[in-house]
Amino acid sequence: MEAARQGYELSTDPRLLAGDFDAADNVGFADQGGGTRNRYAIGAETRVPILSNLTANIGARWDRYNAVRNASHASYMTGLEYRPLDNLLLRGTYATSFRAPDMHYTYARASSQSTRITDQYLCQKDGSTYPDCGLNTPYTHNVLVTRQGSTQLDYEKGHSFTYGAVWNALDNLSLSVDYWYIFLKGEIQDISADDELSIERACAFGPNGALPPTAGDCAFVKTRIHRDASGQLLSVEQGPINKGGQRNGGIDASLKYKIETPNWGNFNLGMDYTLSTKYQTEARAGEPWVDERFDHVIHRLRGTVEWQYGPWTATVLGTRQNGLKSGHYSNCLPLSDGFIPRYSDCTDPLTGLSNGRVWHKGAPPIFYNASVGYAFNEKARINLYVTDVFNKADVRDNYSQDYAWTWFNIYNQLGRQYSLEFAYKFD
Repeated sequence: MEAARQGYELSTDPRLLAGDFDAADNVGFADQGGGTRNRYAIGAETRVPILSNLTANIGARWDRYNAVRNASHASYMTGLEYRPLDNLLLRGTYATSFRAPDMHYTYARASSQSTRITDQYLCQKDGSTYPDCGLNTPYTHNVLVTRQGSTQLDYEKGHSFTYGAVWNALDNLSLSVDYWYIFLKGEIQDISADDELSIERACAFGPNGALPPTAGDCAFVKTRIHRDASGQLLSVEQGPINKGGQRNGGIDASLKYKIETPNWGNFNLGMDYTLSTKYQTEARAGEPWVDERFDHVIHRLRGTVEWQYGPWTATVLGTRQNGLKSGHYSNCLPLSDGFIPRYSDCTDPLTGLSNGRVWHKGAPPIFYNASVGYAFNEKARINLYVTDVFNKADVRDNYSQDYAWTWFNIYNQLGRQYSLEFAYKFD
């Protein structure tokens, strides 16, 4: 049984709240918020022997958060372990899951900024097709965009299953292979002002080949898009909603091998491999699933060598994964004057300058971590850790066009790090 109370407060630079910066400073929303919530949970898990070589694992829990649309949620898991041979284990699990909204999705206070937006509805109403309404038309201008949290968000929900096998081939050698699949729905993300304007246009004129909006979608954006009596766009409210979903699947494989020597200590060798076989996203419920597998890490290989000799231990961990596309992949390259065109032909219509597109993909990154430890006795121990031994944080993506200039989802941004730990156990 659990009970918890959480709270946070996000304070913003008062100069930003006072309007001391303008749009040219590119500071974005004056994000602020704060609040508290209570959480209660109760759960149970048990192992049930069915046969001498067959065991079931069963668990269930109930959680309740306030400030969520459906305040309580129940989830459960089931699993089976079967040993047809003493050294072979077959296993499988199925589980449901949920995740409560982050507190800032719930308690973000209203903040606003002036944003350049294309009025898709008015553009098509006047006889143009939306894609033809470029940035240099009378339908694109600065509009006040406001963002705030919502206490009407639901839980993100999902289910998952795994099945696989573990084979203890020898006393010092074991192998395992597992397939896993995860399905998530109702993921919480911000719906942008552009997305809301796109839904408004589709409600009035049709979806232009995309999934038509529902009556609920149309009613929702109507409350968030504000126009004057002549139909001119005044402001748009954006913020978090329960949107679409995600489907992930993959295979995990591992090998563990132990070598014992009389004079040189013991060596534990390990190798783990993960292959992503599915990575699909759904922008909103009912829309076609989009395959994004090649935009993420597809495979990862990790190798570990651990040495134990008396009071000494040392470990080296290496990780290799596939390289990723540039953060600006398929977009236009900068022109000779520095301008980056946003048009399909990558040409600036004002100057006539043109350039190609970014097709850059990074090389597969390899990282190494290392540690060494010494035990003074059974109670006291000292450890030295080095993360990112060869300082891979400086690998650059020269086309990313953001502050990191690298693949922030695979590089740690910090580079080589050292840490020293002293551990002591009290009886």
